Amino acid sequence: MCCRELIENTIAQKHQKLSSSEHLLITELLVAKDNELKEALKLANEQAKINHKMEALKREVERQDQYIQQLQRQLKEAEQILVSGYQHGRNTTAYATLCSSIDCVVGEGKYQAPNERPRFMLNDSVCLLS
Repeated sequence: MCCRELIENTIAQKHQKLSSSEHLLITELLVAKDNELKEALKLANEQAKINHKMEALKREVERQDQYIQQLQRQLKEAEQILVSGYQHGRNTTAYATLCSSIDCVVGEGKYQAPNERPRFMLNDSVCLLS
């Protein structure tokens, strides 16, 4: 509205022109409005920069999150391997204890002769019964 009045004042006839005080007031209003718009544009520019940084941070967080998920999967796989190895070790220890108590011969290719003690097969081991 201020711009319209200033333009109308400029093109108006002499007797319709604004007084110098009115002209000064309108000019001051225009300058104030211009300063407000400049501040708003400056603020919008700062907000756009902040938004750009936030988007970059979101991408970095997503990348790090995917990396963490990959590490968690690898950790779970390693845990399963360790549990399996532990269980195998426990079974082997228990098996060795069992075999030592019944005089066990480990390996393949041994056959029972008619005059030998009786034996039985347990996995890949030949166990002699006492």
